[in-house]
Amino acid sequence: MKQKMNKQNKTKDYKQTNWWKAHEKFVQEIKQRKIPFLKNDGKPLKEWKLFETWDASRDAARDAAGGAARDAAGGAARGAAWDAARGAARGAAGGATWDAAGGATWDAARGVAWSAARDAALYTQVFHVCFGLKIKAKFKTHAKKRWQVWQKGYGLLCDVNGKLYVYKRVK
Repeated sequence: MKQKMNKQNKTKDYKQTNWWKAHEKFVQEIKQRKIPFLKNDGKPLKEWKLFETWDASRDAARDAAGGAARDAAGGAARGAAWDAARGAARGAAGGATWDAAGGATWDAARGVAWSAARDAALYTQVFHVCFGLKIKAKFKTHAKKRWQVWQKGYGLLCDVNGKLYVYKRVK
């Protein structure tokens, strides 16, 4: 669908559909469980700080951050893109995490699902919602690397000073 911008802005017509189609495809891949949440591929990246469990990664991140592990992704995403990505990632990751966690508490599984949802939202904000805007390469790279962890079937706890703290399983 073509829309016209305000004449005072003196901008040309634009197509809104390109970024939205990319976003819909992204959400469908999550819903169809094409993202192997916590079913890792056995090929972790060397740049990660990899741990066997969520607890081990949390403890190491706390130590590295001086007692407070902080997620570099920032605040919650906004709008329809956030709702769709969050819902799809939380649903798919929640089920897969629960299966992978076995006897682990539901709270841990839910926490992992929320982490995946936040990273899905960050990715979709940077590459879909902000499509066509000038965004520094370091921010794009950061969002892409965070989502890559989930795509490879690992979990991402946080980023401490540019280093991703990744785990293989919840417990």
